[in-house]
Amino acid sequence: KIRRLVDRYFARFLNIKYISVGDSVAKNELVNFHTKSVIIYNWYNSERFNLSLKSNREKYISKYNIPADAFVLTTIGNCSPVKRHDLIIQALSQLPSWINWIYLHVGSEEKGFPERDLAASYNLSDYCHFLGPISEVEQILSISDVYLMSSQVEGLGIAALEAMGCGIPTILTKSPGLIDLIEKINGVIAVDASPKSIAEGVIQLALMS
Repeated sequence: KIRRLVDRYFARFLNIKYISVGDSVAKNELVNFHTKSVIIYNWYNSERFNLSLKSNREKYISKYNIPADAFVLTTIGNCSPVKRHDLIIQALSQLPSWINWIYLHVGSEEKGFPERDLAASYNLSDYCHFLGPISEVEQILSISDVYLMSSQVEGLGIAALEAMGCGIPTILTKSPGLIDLIEKINGVIAVDASPKSIAEGVIQLALMS
């Protein structure tokens, strides 16, 4: 923090302007580093991520060996403690048996694959598919029924924006960066950062499907 404060001081001295990708980032800069910034919101490519992707569902369900009647839950993002994917896996362990769910985890995993081990500890390995990095994430979004993001903090979650651009019901934890999306976009399911609250959000959407 001290280094960043020094950086910001010299930036102001040199009349350098800072840009923030969302309201939470701008607030953080102002409160913690006394820096006013111009907000230029993160964006997504609406020509690539849109409602038309759903027409490819049958094609990619077959490619990824997903049962046609599965309720597909998805996260897209590399693993790190700040992403809190452990909360999602713990939430999955609390889902009722009537939800025929499959969890797709897209992104690089941490060394030692701790999230796979956590899924195994709850006997969920058969239902949690760790797919690694995928460049054509449109394929995954086309078969997704729910998108989940449980980050402790985000700038402004582009992966969540892309999922919502495809019309996928989205569950977000009420955390900096994600709260900006919750406040600005209708229909987002806002949950607390707890397995119970995340599970309740999934159940709510399953009842609506």
